Amino acid sequence: MTKSVYTILLILLVSSSLLTTTLALSPRAFNEGEKVFVIPSWVGPISDTKFNLIGPAFWWDLANELIWEKLAIYVRKNNSFIPWLAESWEWSGNKLIIHLRRNVTWNDGRPFTSKDLWTQIIIVKEWGWREYQDITNIETPDNYTVVLEIKPGTWRLLEEYFILYSVPIAMPYHIYGHWAEEIVEAKASGNMTKVQEILAQVFGYNPSQPIGTGPYILQSRTSAEAILVKNPHYWRPKSQVFDKIKVIRAQDNPHMWQYYLGGVVDSGDAVMDPNVEAQVLSKPWAYIVKVPDSGVAIYFNTEAPWFNYTEVRQAIAYVIDRTEAVQSWRSVYTPVEIPDALHDWMRSEWLDPATINMLDPYEKNLERARQLLESIGFYKGPDGKWYTPDGQLFTIRFYAPSGWTDWAAIGQAIAAQLEEFGFEVDFRAVEDTTYWSQIWAGLQFDMILNWWGAWNILHPWTCHWQWVSRFEGLGLNTTFVVEGYGALNASKLWRDLESSDENTVRNAVRLLSILVNKELPILPIGEKRIPVYVSTREGLDSPFIMKWPPSDDPLWWNGSISRFETTIVMILLGKVKIIPKTSLTETTSPTTTTPTTTTTTTTTTTTTTTTTTTTTTTTTTETTTTTAPGINTTLLLAAIVVIILGAIGLVLARKKT
Repeated sequence: MTKSVYTILLILLVSSSLLTTTLALSPRAFNEGEKVFVIPSWVGPISDTKFNLIGPAFWWDLANELIWEKLAIYVRKNNSFIPWLAESWEWSGNKLIIHLRRNVTWNDGRPFTSKDLWTQIIIVKEWGWREYQDITNIETPDNYTVVLEIKPGTWRLLEEYFILYSVPIAMPYHIYGHWAEEIVEAKASGNMTKVQEILAQVFGYNPSQPIGTGPYILQSRTSAEAILVKNPHYWRPKSQVFDKIKVIRAQDNPHMWQYYLGGVVDSGDAVMDPNVEAQVLSKPWAYIVKVPDSGVAIYFNTEAPWFNYTEVRQAIAYVIDRTEAVQSWRSVYTPVEIPDALHDWMRSEWLDPATINMLDPYEKNLERARQLLESIGFYKGPDGKWYTPDGQLFTIRFYAPSGWTDWAAIGQAIAAQLEEFGFEVDFRAVEDTTYWSQIWAGLQFDMILNWWGAWNILHPWTCHWQWVSRFEGLGLNTTFVVEGYGALNASKLWRDLESSDENTVRNAVRLLSILVNKELPILPIGEKRIPVYVSTREGLDSPFIMKWPPSDDPLWWNGSISRFETTIVMILLGKVKIIPKTSLTETTSPTTTTPTTTTTTTTTTTTTTTTTTTTTTTTTTETTTTTAPGINTTLLLAAIVVIILGAIGLVLARKKT
């Protein structure tokens, strides 16, 4: 065969491969009459996930009130809580008294009691997780009361967030209790070597099934999907409106886009560029609510050669046009106004006008960048490139994760601006696993993209936790000498934000903002508004539609904290109405509310709910209408293209033989 025939057959092969891949992204197929909710999970092979809270590869997605639950649900928008496994709680001095819900059982039939919470706190605190470190003593006066003594002077909202919400309840006494008892005994005798041996045993424990108190249990799983079915022991059966939850693996943003466009999943949180978003919103089943999230920032390796110079980091900041950098993802990101690690909507609440006025917005200023570089001996060669004082070509190792298409595009845009200025930039979009485990963890970068901002508690504590904890984790120095302020230790200042004294907190916020803005350990680029996608199932071959709450419901804001907790909690609280299509007349169909971009500024007032929330869930019985999804038009066209290419290949092959 001639070269042209080979070319056509190669195209045919590639097209067939792409078609097969696309078809593989349409996994929904269930028995008729079942109500099944489909969600994606951003993990590796699903079959590799584990069920030990402190062990490796714990499947956190199932801790979103599916298999494992929390003591309370934190509502991010207004810093309040919905009682869950805890019916109520109150403070008495520095003691947090938690009253557990009665008649709750684990999915193996064992009762849920105060000893379960005692077990988890003993083990997890000793393991070293931050969430329980301020607990100095724990008592269980009865089966449903837990009294926690908290270190004096701590911030109550943070303690409630950590204890009631941040850690799922996943360590029952009847499984882990003997280890907790042994830890207490070993500590009492001062045998810390024994404590470490016990913790190693806990870490190595690999349960065959996840034991939780949630509404669903694991029925089966493969590398690509898992099936959850109703927990017969669940304490709130009226909330189990779906017969099954199907969890399918989400590998990257493009896979998620295919899921959205095909109506495959019922919720998701993948970011989309403006073109993809428009395609998704053209589907009758698509409903998107955008909520404030954290954002993307450049993290500098402040111990790499030349990047330990403040002038170099500042020069780079003056070269980058942040508006231009996020332009291709303007549907998701807005450029940061002032890079000080505070959200733009948060700044005026925490900083006085004089401090704000002294902060540098780092608007694009190439002349200022040149002056800074030349002040430390850099010079531009005849080739237009920047050289270090010792005559070496100044090269920037800059990385982004390839699977995170928004970050990869933003990184490419930044690299282009730096190159135009004369920097030699070795920019690489690296496979995600390699990116985090090798490039990031191994400090194999000069500049790298990572998160910044408040994606959980809307407070400066979260904004600075993002970068300070990462610097600490990498072993980078967090003390910076700031002109006019001397040596400022970011680690200490960040921990000052946990104080119960308002003056201490405000002073720490001020100094941290100045430190970040002047020294630039990180350079925040864009603030993200995460698109929370849900399906109404309108226009799909489904026996029912789902009517979701309006975009101003506070629970939407939880979409920035954890994968699909927003949608699961809405379902469990009865906020999502499931309407059989047989109950709709032929002339009437539900109208999907126009998606609203939520950008409301929120105060940080602390409100703790300690009363039991009662909700009613509307359940309906489906008819036996077939639930197989309809044929995807895109896939049909692709199939036609493949057939045509195949025919052309055969015709040309015959002509040449």
